[in-house]
Amino acid sequence: MEIGASTSTNVKQATETFVLKKAMEVSSDTMQTLMASVEQNAPKTNNPAHLGQNVDVKA
Repeated sequence: MEIGASTSTNVKQATETFVLKKAMEVSSDTMQTLMASVEQNAPKTNNPAHLGQNVDVKA
């Protein structure tokens, strides 16, 4: 009976691993699509060259 339980456990683990990998793949695809849309819709700035070069760290 141990062989059947071991096989059942292996199948369960393989299924869980497959589902996890598929979920990660879908999440990755969604993130890539989201990032591409953000890049396309980002406003183009025309700021002077000196702007954003210094950071004031005094409190």
